[in-house]
Amino acid sequence: MAAALIPVAERFAAKLPQRLSRLEADSAELTAETLATALLALERDLHDIAGTAQLLGYPALGAAARYAERDAGRLRSQQATAGHERIAALQSAIRKLRASAALDDI
Repeated sequence: MAAALIPVAERFAAKLPQRLSRLEADSAELTAETLATALLALERDLHDIAGTAQLLGYPALGAAARYAERDAGRLRSQQATAGHERIAALQSAIRKLRASAALDDI
């Protein structure tokens, strides 16, 4: 990692537990009634983590966030047919982010 990115990586790492907790809490509250608004926010947050994580030395977290982001995007595009199983799958993908971050312990 370039020396210039070290402070950025340190800030990312410091904020990561709080960001993951917020994603987990937000996804836990997903229901068919709140889906449209909640998915936009989740997708944006996941996109941010997916785009930043690998650059800052968290490749497993970046891949897991990208997977969850795609799942959120698919769910958003199919809201009319979104059932409990699809919501549960997204919630599971978001819970896996914390484990992925642990794999990247640098």
